[in-house]
Amino acid sequence: MNYRIDLSDGDVRELIADAAQTRDYSPMIPFDQLKAQRDLGRCFTEFSEGPITFLPTYRFELGPTLGQIHDVKRRPAWTDRILYRSAESVSLKQLSYDCHPHIYLSDHKPVTSRFEIEARTFNLERMVTILEEIRTPLEGPMETDATPSLVIDSSHVDLGQVSCSVPLIRSIKLTNSSPAVAAFRFIPPSADDSITPPWLTVTPESGIILPGKSHDVELTVNPDYKTAGALNKGANIRDMLVIHVENGRDYFVSVAGNFRRTCLGNDLSWLASLSDPVRDIDPSTVNDNHGPSAPKEVMRLVSWLMSNAATEERLFLEPGSKDESLKALDTGTEFPESKSPTFTLSVGEALLELLKSLREPVVQWKYHALCATVTSRDQAFEVIERFPPASTNVLVSVTAFLHFSLQEPNKARAKSLARVFGSIFLWDNPLGKPSTWASPVAKTRFILYLIS
Repeated sequence: MNYRIDLSDGDVRELIADAAQTRDYSPMIPFDQLKAQRDLGRCFTEFSEGPITFLPTYRFELGPTLGQIHDVKRRPAWTDRILYRSAESVSLKQLSYDCHPHIYLSDHKPVTSRFEIEARTFNLERMVTILEEIRTPLEGPMETDATPSLVIDSSHVDLGQVSCSVPLIRSIKLTNSSPAVAAFRFIPPSADDSITPPWLTVTPESGIILPGKSHDVELTVNPDYKTAGALNKGANIRDMLVIHVENGRDYFVSVAGNFRRTCLGNDLSWLASLSDPVRDIDPSTVNDNHGPSAPKEVMRLVSWLMSNAATEERLFLEPGSKDESLKALDTGTEFPESKSPTFTLSVGEALLELLKSLREPVVQWKYHALCATVTSRDQAFEVIERFPPASTNVLVSVTAFLHFSLQEPNKARAKSLARVFGSIFLWDNPLGKPSTWASPVAKTRFILYLIS
């Protein structure tokens, strides 16, 4: 393949150098042309590819360097790939996906992958029995006047308390109460609707039930950040499912629950306008334009970190369990008194999660190109003065803490932190093209000007 990376040669080489120890090439992956084309559905849509954790495989110099250095005249790229697909009846698991940089026979590095295939075995006796069970009602006397009908064990599903990004599973049982075969499928309640709202999925969406048999349908409720914003503002966790039976009638199942409002998944301006914890507010009374301050949730986290975590070198660079900290933000309760390294990391993780859950990044998309052109600390501060007040306040507060935590010079840690917050403060518009996104190197450089 001849797909390249839509970044400048200098940025690609800098990112490769940064990943020499960690093998973390994720900042470059969104700019890979093959991934971009697959995401757009233009090629290899039915194929899968494992995570790329190896350096670009092309183009390496030949000769005295023994192929260990990328050719200075060609921008490095992942031109050698392994995509795979399997039949639905085959269980295929990729065990490894890697390149071999110590093979010097070409200006490309070979790529290999190992797979585990689980072959199915068949119980012939059991299969014949099941076929007979299916064939008997189908080949029996035709019930010309019989109308397929279902009995549903519950016409209402109470979801109880529903939380963001916490899957909740319920089920309903469909029983064919007629002598006819019942083919069912879920259909939209109206022509303008989808089968289910975005926070709900049903599995399966269709099926066939033999006379006297039953079928379980699984309902999975899992509001993500995209749907949490509307739910926080008062939208309901409520829907009516419609089950259509071919040559029969429609059946209705209502689904309802209570959404636990959260600081995740909101507009920054809306979150900044809240005077009380999000669980205590009346959404109808919130004024999005109230006050220029940063969200109090961000300020609580930064204040705690400033007092308790300024010397923790692993902060933001190693993961922590964020749930306890986020719950305290949602309810307005105090953080636990623990100041252990484990809890410190959890507070840092909560801050990262809160910032990346915003409906638009702290640095709004329209400013990304401008940030990428900054070449000095003074220019960086001139740029952030153009941002909306809430964005400016969040950016200044967080980077001030990072600057404070870097009082002992540590270039490697500063760059690592800048890389993390560059991807958090300036995450890319998912509806835009990679060619329009700011380079991860430029994002890192912009944050470095603010914290160094």
